[in-house]
Amino acid sequence: MPIRNATGHSALWGQKIERDAPLMMIDAHADEAIAERLAPGTDFARLETKPQAEIVQISGRTFSDTWLLDPRAGADRRAKIRTIIERDVARVDGDGVLVVATKSVLTKFSR
Repeated sequence: MPIRNATGHSALWGQKIERDAPLMMIDAHADEAIAERLAPGTDFARLETKPQAEIVQISGRTFSDTWLLDPRAGADRRAKIRTIIERDVARVDGDGVLVVATKSVLTKFSR
């Protein structure tokens, strides 16, 4: 059943959490009202930290396995993505670039 907070945000939960079970929620946007419904008596600890990295997310296009591994167009698409990655690596002198992809895409990139 959906659990909603005052602003309409919701969570869907299928089973009750036993209160003697350890529970750690790590969520940058956790809502206390929803957490209380999921696990009554939840204690919140807030940790404020400075950003440790600059995150640049490529958006405006879906880089799915289907798109990147397409038998006809995949190689060209991966080459274009590789160019973007190489530009970003060069921009930061090769330090601190993280690329996330599925194993099947990474396998094709490593060839």
